[in-house]
Amino acid sequence: MSRADTRIFPFRESTMSPRLPRFVLPFAAVCTVALLAGCDTRYLLFGFSQPTVRTTAQATPIELAFREGPGGLVLITGNVNGLGNVDFILDTGAPVTVLLDGPGSKALKLDTSKARKLGSDDNPATPFGVITPGFSIDFGDVAFSDLTAVVIPQATLPCQERFAAINFHGVIGADLFKRFAVEIDHASKRVRLHDPKQWQPQGGTVLPLTFQNGHIYTDLAVTLNGAKVPVHVHVDTGKNDALALVAGSKLEIVMPTEGEIRKACLVQGTIETRRGAPIEVSLGGITAKAVAPTYENRDQLQLGHRHGAIGIGLLKRYVTTFDYTGKRMLLVERG
Repeated sequence: MSRADTRIFPFRESTMSPRLPRFVLPFAAVCTVALLAGCDTRYLLFGFSQPTVRTTAQATPIELAFREGPGGLVLITGNVNGLGNVDFILDTGAPVTVLLDGPGSKALKLDTSKARKLGSDDNPATPFGVITPGFSIDFGDVAFSDLTAVVIPQATLPCQERFAAINFHGVIGADLFKRFAVEIDHASKRVRLHDPKQWQPQGGTVLPLTFQNGHIYTDLAVTLNGAKVPVHVHVDTGKNDALALVAGSKLEIVMPTEGEIRKACLVQGTIETRRGAPIEVSLGGITAKAVAPTYENRDQLQLGHRHGAIGIGLLKRYVTTFDYTGKRMLLVERG
């Protein structure tokens, strides 16, 4: 019997074609409407105006309460366009912000009548939706306006029951909070937004981050058959599993011959994975024990050069801070 994991919206990045780059992220300022399916991430991330930020807090950090979803997913409530509240999943794996057009968001009067496949048909992470500018989202002490988002008809999502259990209607991508150092504290159920000019790590382990086409990556090591194996992984807080490894991406990463068959749900499809035996994961100076990975047969998400991904299922063990400006991630072990 298979079991489902949830990966929210790990939008695809791809290799640029010299003639017509393939679309991999859901908005573009430099791509015409007729060529949306040919836009590459590199074009999407440059030249697009950033949303306007307004803060009313007297000082940082700005604290936002969150609801913890299945597997540790972080859900923050924001008011959209002054029309209604939406629960958003905080997802470092999604470079852009997403809204779902469904029964729970009727007050927003979203229009998906012109929704279309925004990328390759053979990728389950390709969204079906419409690019819409002009949104505002108010989280209380911090608000954003002039925001472009992808609006997806909720009825087109796979794993309807799985997504319904999370009870969300949007995804916060890296475009919203990347000007802050974003601290996620599962013990207090708080997200804290720090001024990166003033924030400095206090203890813990710092891991360098790299950015490729709007996606975040870091380097870890996993212990396989008694040996430490360096891996380059996608950092994805919208993934409620702990660790995924791409079988065959390194000689040491091999698909288990036994283990529970699982189903990972994405924005437009599912992929099959297999649960492996628990392993140790070395995150800088921290060793995470008894981490049960899932294995994919190949890199079905086509997320560039990577050996796997870490999700909120692992990061929730720590107080985790993403410093986008400083290109680093801080992990502090919880007492």
